[in-house]
Formats: sequence, structure tokens, C-alpha cells
Amino acid sequence: MPDSDSVPPALRDFVADGIIDGVLRQLKSGKEATVYMVHKDTERGRRLYAAKVYRDLEHRSFRRDEVYRQGRVILDERLDRAVHGKTRMGREAAFGMWVGEEVSMLRRALDAGASVPQLIAGRGPAIVMEYIGDANGPAPMLSELELPRDEAAEAFEVVMGDVEALLRADIIHGDLSPFNLLYWHGETVIIDMPQAVDARLNRHARELFTRDVHNVCQYFRRAGVPSDPDTIATRLWWLYMRARL
Repeated sequence: MPDSDSVPPALRDFVADGIIDGVLRQLKSGKEATVYMVHKDTERGRRLYAAKVYRDLEHRSFRRDEVYRQGRVILDERLDRAVHGKTRMGREAAFGMWVGEEVSMLRRALDAGASVPQLIAGRGPAIVMEYIGDANGPAPMLSELELPRDEAAEAFEVVMGDVEALLRADIIHGDLSPFNLLYWHGETVIIDMPQAVDARLNRHARELFTRDVHNVCQYFRRAGVPSDPDTIATRLWWLYMRARL
């Protein structure tokens, strides 16, 4: 067993249950969460995972929470009032919704065939998932790279295919950009989905979808891949709505 002092409290249950054996190092610390490289040792060798631990109540800063939360149903009326009133209990409940939503959306995205990390386990404020990278470090974000035009053109088609696959599964990432697209061995992987929305339920769905498409197209245009984001977004949305009808 690893020294418990070396494992963040939010990850100790994963160690106790044998899901991971310990923490190797911190990979990234952002406004909403800290990500660690963790490991599980097996007879076949060491497996690396990524563990995402959301920050405590006093340090959370989810942007435009009400936009993404719209359409998420809270059956308990008292709790619903607390969430909308932003009381401490309501903020705790909203936080739990964010964590639970990322677990749920990852599962749905995987079922839809989109390129997202495999989910290993989720518990409390933490998620353990597939690690994209190697022992030297995580895969780079697209924002850190300047891809050759031919390579960028292939990556663009893959990303837009994933965007379409997610939409067919009623999922809109809601914050898609080169900062949450990893690139590893010629493959793109979409990450960070706590703000993802259900296109059937959120009245801001089309706005969020169109913004995602614009963000993706803007990055790839700089790499020499031409596109018309408004035409793409309109076509995909029309196909989605036709399929629903």
C-alpha cells in the first residue's frame, strides 16, 4: 500500500478498493479540478490512469453554470430551490451534479463511439479514467501544436465526426476547443465534459453547439484547413432535428 499521505483524500477510496495503487504525480491544476497521473500494477505491468479531482466548495468556479445546468432535473423541490438560490446546500448539490454529469456523459459518449477517455470509476469528487500519454507526460492539447496541413485536415474530419456522433446521442460538449482536444499518435481525444448538455433538454443547446463548431473550425483554419462553421453547424443541426422527428 502507498503512504496515505502521498494520496489526496479524494483518491484514497480508489486505493482501498484496489482500483489504483498510488499517485505518481500531478499533471494539471485548473480552476475546477486537479488531474493526477495514477497507476495500477498488474501481472502484465503498470497501467497508467488519469484521476481528476474537483476542487472543494470554496474554490469552484464553473463558468455560466446556469446555462449548462438548464434542463437537468432535480426531483427534490427543496433541493431545487437551494440550487437556484445558491445556498451552501444548493452549491454542494450543484457540484455533485457537475461530477455526476461528467461520469454520465463519458459513458454516453463512449456508447456513441466518440473518441473520449475510457471511464474507469467515479466516486465523490473524483473520476478515474484512461490516461492519454506515456510515462513522460500526458498527450499535448491541440492548442499546443501546429499540425502540418495534411495531418490537420485528417484530424479535423475526425473531430467533426465525433461532434456529429455526440449530437446523434443528444450530447453537446458545450466548451469544445483546442484546449480540451488531446492529440496522441495521430489521434484526437475529447476531454473535459462536466458542462456537456443534453440537446433535447437545454434551451441553449443550438447556441452551445454552434459555438463548439466555431471553436473547432477556427483552430483548423489557422492550420490551413478551410471550413464554413455556420454552414457545418446548420447542416448537422438540421440532420439531428430531422432524425428526431
